[in-house]
Amino acid sequence: MKKVIIPILILALFNYGCYSFYEISSEEISKTEKQNDIKLEMKNKMEILLKEDGNFDIEVKDSLIYFSNETIKDSIKISEIHKIFNKKLSVEKILGLTLNIAFFALFFIPVVVWVATGAESVGG
Repeated sequence: MKKVIIPILILALFNYGCYSFYEISSEEISKTEKQNDIKLEMKNKMEILLKEDGNFDIEVKDSLIYFSNETIKDSIKISEIHKIFNKKLSVEKILGLTLNIAFFALFFIPVVVWVATGAESVGG
């Protein structure tokens, strides 16, 4: 049982991110900060991710969303987009990560040390 719980807790701790995607309107997309990722969920279920390191300029004009950087210039009809998401820092996830680390440090590590030092065989 212990051999199963340890990897699950470690994976849960390392897979916990501090960012989330929040839905925004097409009018808000040009007001977003350049350093944020933008995810477009299309009506045909395809997803387009405009990564923050791509340095995309985004503009909404004439029912189109124009996006461009040094190598790409393209546009998408707003009518083809189902939802638009903006990646932002999530306070809830930061709090969850902090609590996970505190639990790991205060409870899990001492139990592992206690078991590893042979305390499990004491009292039996």
